[in-house]
Amino acid sequence: LVAGPRRRAVALIAVFGLLVVGAVVGVVVVATSGHSAPSDVPNTAEPSTRKVATRHDSELRGADEQGASGFLARPQSLPGRGRRRGPAPLQLAKRAKIDGCYIVKLRRGAGVRAAEVLQHAASGHSTRVFRNVFDGFVKCGISPQGLQVLRDSPLVAYVQEDAKVRRTVTWGLDRLDQINLPLSNSFDTQGQDGSGVDAYIVDTGIRSTHNEFGSRVQPGTSTVGGSSEDCDGHGTHVAGTVGGNTYGVAKGVRLFPVRVLDCDGWGSDSSVIGGLDWVTQQIQANP
Repeated sequence: LVAGPRRRAVALIAVFGLLVVGAVVGVVVVATSGHSAPSDVPNTAEPSTRKVATRHDSELRGADEQGASGFLARPQSLPGRGRRRGPAPLQLAKRAKIDGCYIVKLRRGAGVRAAEVLQHAASGHSTRVFRNVFDGFVKCGISPQGLQVLRDSPLVAYVQEDAKVRRTVTWGLDRLDQINLPLSNSFDTQGQDGSGVDAYIVDTGIRSTHNEFGSRVQPGTSTVGGSSEDCDGHGTHVAGTVGGNTYGVAKGVRLFPVRVLDCDGWGSDSSVIGGLDWVTQQIQANP
């Protein structure tokens, strides 16, 4: 037995040891209670972030199981984006439209899978799917009801009428026969084609074998060396505007190449003056 002060010291040490052991046990219990359930116990809780991330994919799967029409009718929205009010905008064609054909632009994040589902949600047939410039597709032969189905889908950003596109005359040529707007995309020379007129093209020459000119390109000159054949392209372009078969202002004119610029489009004041001197000589010799 321990007596006196020494016995009291031992008793205090024992009590302190018990307190320490109790605190450690409490910490272990608290830490254990915060751990998730073992892997063999089902976890029914689903974080809200996981719901947002998988909602869009599950809706697309639901479209396959329940039909595209049911999928489109549900008021879902894209992850991170608010729900649109009302149908998607319908943009009307500003040119000659292609009846029954529409370009369907999907909202950002909809993905190609959504485009595949939506293509089967309306009447008609799809002619093209867009995957790179934007997600969407073209639908033709669509009924008014099918068009409304597409516009009502929250995955659709807008629907646009498809329209015809073609090459037209430039506005400069279009202005030849009219003052007032809008332009008519054509010009009328009132039956005058320039037959019997000589046109001297002072530029980089003319490619005489071009099918726009037929046999109307005449022998010319060059003040920068070589022949009068065009090795740059600009002179041939100018000659086409003057007398080409398609867009030429004077489709019957005779064309004389006066090459005063080289294959890189360079010349000099003296080379240009030399070309004009030759033109003057030709006119004086053939008034």
